[in-house]
Amino acid sequence: MHAFPATLVVGLLAFSLSGCSSLPDREEVWSRSSDFFNQSAEVLKAQRKRLANFAGSLVSSKDDEARDKEVSALFAQPYIDPLTRYLEERSGDDRFAAQLARVAAERNRRCADIADTYADRTATRDNLQRMRRGYLYSCPTEVQRFAARVDSGTNTTTASRSDSTRAAQVARPGKQVESPAARPVSSASSDQPDTELEDALSRRQHSDCYLLFTIRNNTQALEACEPLAAEGDAKAQHHMAQLALMSNNTSSAADWAKQSAAQKYPPGQLALGLLLQDGRGIAKDPIRAHGLLKSAADQGLAEAAYYTGLSFQTGTGVSANAANAARYLEKAAASGHIPAYFALAELHEGSAPEQSRYWLDQAARKGSARAQYLLGESYARGTHGQTDNEAAYVWYSLALLNGHDDAKAGIERQEKLLTGSQLATARSRVEDGINGRWD
Repeated sequence: MHAFPATLVVGLLAFSLSGCSSLPDREEVWSRSSDFFNQSAEVLKAQRKRLANFAGSLVSSKDDEARDKEVSALFAQPYIDPLTRYLEERSGDDRFAAQLARVAAERNRRCADIADTYADRTATRDNLQRMRRGYLYSCPTEVQRFAARVDSGTNTTTASRSDSTRAAQVARPGKQVESPAARPVSSASSDQPDTELEDALSRRQHSDCYLLFTIRNNTQALEACEPLAAEGDAKAQHHMAQLALMSNNTSSAADWAKQSAAQKYPPGQLALGLLLQDGRGIAKDPIRAHGLLKSAADQGLAEAAYYTGLSFQTGTGVSANAANAARYLEKAAASGHIPAYFALAELHEGSAPEQSRYWLDQAARKGSARAQYLLGESYARGTHGQTDNEAAYVWYSLALLNGHDDAKAGIERQEKLLTGSQLATARSRVEDGINGRWD
């Protein structure tokens, strides 16, 4: 259940007493209505304080609380490598975007501290080996700089606080920093490549590309991903396609998406399929688009399953097939894809209205204001089954609290149909909904 803005609770107060004068049996209930909604506002305020993430935005799931605890545990221990492993394991997962940005900034800060420590040490091979043993995995750029000092015979301090601090900013959204050098310097002999350092730098460059794209640091993501994409990395090619789309460069997006899709990378296939469907940056080809979307869906990509289901539903690039549409849309819905819930509700509208209400209910319970409003309409008008005035009131109320202003009229209609005890029960259910408790 999403946290709702307290200002909307105040808005609900403004009309919650309307229509009560003609119903004396509700006077006692509604004489305390302002207390109820004020208490609801306090609940919402507590939720915001408890669940605010690092950027100050609201989160609504217990999963995010668990992720924040995991990050706190990482920060409480003194080592750098656990931070790097965390970044590498989750660098492409949007659900961890907030935590990834925090961990990357902390990892880079610790690497900057290591660089400053070694900047004051003599550039000897013994010191270099000591630095490599402890920090090559997480701080390869800093090791590379020290190796350059060793190879050049420079024994004076060459690294500065400003250099290391600049490197530590790489994961902070909105910051533009100089990309690290891509060519490693040998620590043993200038005639022999340092393959271990090369591998560490390559691994870091891949991780930075995926990470920066995930946390929406688009300027640096472009710099980090472009050389990887040019070398054939399918994931980086997909990221380049998406970055090009953000800049409205559809032809470049199509070029990168084609390269990614050619390697059977599901997000690349999805990107190219959507471009082919709409004819953006490439000639329109709905049949080929459907094949790409289905291939990505069959590899488990929920977003692709959603669009494949829509193709079967509308007969776009393939013969219309309601059973196949339902199968693919349910695949997407199983991953919590809310647009798939709406598509399923529409698909079953005429043939199985109770199923339509079920899918609206699923989306409503996940915090969709639109679904909450439509579910209120469904219960109020009996469009997908029996009418239920109390349930309609509850879902209209939650929709309004979640920002759907059209729900106000629905609440005003429903409160005239409920007794005082029914309204009291409905208020309790609204409180439960605010807190994500469902009957």
